[in-house]
Amino acid sequence: MKKLSFLLAILATASMCLASCAGEDSSSNDQNKDTTTVATTPAATPSGKVTNPLDNNNNNTPSITPPEIIAPELLDGTKFALDGDLSEYAGLHTLEVIGEKATDDADYSHKKVTFYGAMTDAGLYLACDAYHDIYIGNGTGEWWTNTNFEIFIGASNAQKYAYARGIDAECETSGDDVTAIMVTEELTDGPTVYHSITEMFIPTDYLSDGDIMYNTMDVGVAWKTLGDLIIGGAANVGPNGEDEYWVPKGTWPNRTKPIVAPSGIWLPDEFEFEYTGE
Repeated sequence: MKKLSFLLAILATASMCLASCAGEDSSSNDQNKDTTTVATTPAATPSGKVTNPLDNNNNNTPSITPPEIIAPELLDGTKFALDGDLSEYAGLHTLEVIGEKATDDADYSHKKVTFYGAMTDAGLYLACDAYHDIYIGNGTGEWWTNTNFEIFIGASNAQKYAYARGIDAECETSGDDVTAIMVTEELTDGPTVYHSITEMFIPTDYLSDGDIMYNTMDVGVAWKTLGDLIIGGAANVGPNGEDEYWVPKGTWPNRTKPIVAPSGIWLPDEFEFEYTGE
């Protein structure tokens, strides 16, 4: 009888323990459920809209559109002509090589060359205005042995040129895609012996689309006559920095090129595009 009473007491105690554990587990589950609900349920805003507190963009900040390059408007090609008159370039940016003096025996300060450029709806226009002491245009030898205006276009370094054949003769060019005129006069009372204006035109159909970016092109330029030296350009192989290859400082015809835009011809670090939002 005592054994039966003792067994019943043990069973009663075990039942109470099980009931207590079950209650704690239930309470713990309910607490976890409530916590999860608070963390994941979107909160109501005063306006009645529902926002997710885990969303980092819940302040309704408008997205920012990055600025875009504005392509400059091409110039009217009908305003340009190959006639030895450079008035159509008035107001456009130019590049120069101005001669310098190193010594009394190496004084080139009377020489200079000015380069012009313009992107038009008809194509690429370029010009070169040079005051120089030597002129070669007898047509003998290769083209580069004559007075010449040489250019290199774009990443492909497409080489093109116009060269002299005589003061009273028309100049010649590198191909049918290039039209040019070279007008040279011998000066009787000028700073130099000769003054030459060379104009060059390449129609749009002969320009590579890959070389045109937002109506601009990279175009290397150089003026040259064998033996006609100048100090002040990018080429400077002589003992005083003189050279017969007249190239704007900061450029090289088939490497770092000037930029030709509707606004003229520029050094690479001087030209800037306009952007939306400015």
